[in-house]
Amino acid sequence: MPSINTSMIFAFLILMIGIFIAFCSIVGNDFVNWDDAYNFTNNYAFRGLGWEQIKWAFTARHLGVFQPLAWLLIEIEHSLFGLDPSGYHAVSLLLHSLNSALLFVILGRFWLPPDRVRRSLGEWLSLTALVGFFAWHPLRVEVVAWVSCQPYLLCAWFVLLAVWFYLLSFGRPSDSRLISDNNFKLSVFFFFAACLSKATAAFLPILLIGCDVLQAKCSGHRLALGRILRRQLPFFGLSLLTSLVAVWARAEIHQSPFVERLGLSTRLFHSIYALSIYLTKTFLPYQISNYYARPNSFGFIDALIVALPLLVAALVAWFWRRYLWAVVACFVCFAALAANLGIVQIGSTVASDRYTYMATLAVIIIVAVGTGQPVFERWSAGLKIFCRVVVILILTSTVLVTKNQCKVWSNSLTLWQDALAKGADRSEDVHNNLGLAYLDAQNLIKAESEFRLAIDLSPRYGLAQTNLGITLTKRGEIAAAREWFWRAIDLDAQSVEALNGYAYANYLLGDLKKADEYNQKALLLHPDDPSNLELRAQIAGVTGRLDAAFEAINKALSLTPKNASVLNTLGAIRYMRGDILGSIVAYKEALHLRPIFKEAQLNLADAFLAAGDKSSAAAQYQMVLAQDAGNEKAQAGLQKSR
Repeated sequence: MPSINTSMIFAFLILMIGIFIAFCSIVGNDFVNWDDAYNFTNNYAFRGLGWEQIKWAFTARHLGVFQPLAWLLIEIEHSLFGLDPSGYHAVSLLLHSLNSALLFVILGRFWLPPDRVRRSLGEWLSLTALVGFFAWHPLRVEVVAWVSCQPYLLCAWFVLLAVWFYLLSFGRPSDSRLISDNNFKLSVFFFFAACLSKATAAFLPILLIGCDVLQAKCSGHRLALGRILRRQLPFFGLSLLTSLVAVWARAEIHQSPFVERLGLSTRLFHSIYALSIYLTKTFLPYQISNYYARPNSFGFIDALIVALPLLVAALVAWFWRRYLWAVVACFVCFAALAANLGIVQIGSTVASDRYTYMATLAVIIIVAVGTGQPVFERWSAGLKIFCRVVVILILTSTVLVTKNQCKVWSNSLTLWQDALAKGADRSEDVHNNLGLAYLDAQNLIKAESEFRLAIDLSPRYGLAQTNLGITLTKRGEIAAAREWFWRAIDLDAQSVEALNGYAYANYLLGDLKKADEYNQKALLLHPDDPSNLELRAQIAGVTGRLDAAFEAINKALSLTPKNASVLNTLGAIRYMRGDILGSIVAYKEALHLRPIFKEAQLNLADAFLAAGDKSSAAAQYQMVLAQDAGNEKAQAGLQKSR
């Protein structure tokens, strides 16, 4: 552990202040419609800290990942903050700060000259610059500002702890004897915790082998590769188990048939393309985006992009004897990125900034262990001053770019508008997600336009067809909406959203038989979806099965107790059962959650009228007419209440 002194504290404070300036604005950001809805706003399983929630955390393969410790942390956050996104963002910022602080400590032990009791301020500031290159970089924004990426931060914390205790376990790599058996056990324990947070940690044994090899070279001791590999056995065992669990979890995802399946040669090309994106944007953080679309063609620029990582690999291989640490850094970086490079097709993007978080940490640790001390100690005083000025300018601009990039993640609209502006205008996913953002903002015209653009780009894109159906339903074009829902079902018969949308359209058009049939199909695939259950209650209520309707709506309410639409339907079911006062209570709760809710206002007015409270009924009808002067139901009700 490096000795604590004034210079160290000053350098550490600069690091933390830089992180705060760069990332503090994320605390005011909202959730975004990119996995956050599936993970948080529409996920009811994680809410709380009871036995059911803990059991779910350790058994769920939600969205194709197994991350029980990450879910436990998120359950704690929900107990503290509910669904207020600012609390989750604050925890993400705290985790990133802790990771940067621990990296500072690791580099203070293994990068700065070890033979000094007190190090100079310049040395500590050099260390801050190296850690700041990781901590303040715009490529970190996606992980820190996107709440769904929080498991990466927790995983990185445990990985860093595992590295720290591992490096403290041995005197030198050639030793067969542990200096501290407890430190080694702690390293294995924290690696296990990292694997339970995110499968990304599985590359750690490669990083540890790299550290051992470089320590042996720097200390001049014989490289005992057999001993190094033997002591990696528990790490490799956990890594293999984590990889198998990751494959098991991935099998949970329903692979929609409209997703394009890429050939092996295309995936290999995209992998090299992704490496080039990571390399160029690390050293030239320009046009940082949340969505890097796959190249539509292979031109001269694409050839240059693909050639860049190959050129770097050739140069590193040429100078491997002199710069062994660079060879090891490249190998470890590839190991950290391998699972997400696109060789195994996962998402629709060619690259994602979040994957650089762990890879950059690993590379910096390798540089620290491999170089042993700052190489610029041998430079002249003038060169040192010049380099420090350049570094200050670069890092200051980096903080400002990062701060600006955090604003991109303010909400779904800013996120996808930025993606379009940065070259993703030919991506159906981006247009679909921007359409969803407009839909949430009740801008139905722009939402419809974006969904149609997505369909034009990919006619077999069933998700956009479903969303277009939802938009047309909100606009009152029910017959057209039903047609789009049916097209989506024709592409993917297991699309729950399309099935339920088709059922709802038929319900509105009066075809209760079809509505019931397709709602049942949706419930078989997703029995705990509140919207499916609400429609089940509506269909059962209209067909006179009031007990079944009451059971379905109560189940929906137990999953989402603050859902205005569900409460409105509960009021309607109570009204049908003759519980007028109970229906009034439900309608009032719905309007408390959503004050401008025409259907609930009309229902409440009708309930007041049935209860004999004509003055309250008239007030509700007048409120509806103030929003919609031509509403015939409100006009007729107002006449009855006089």
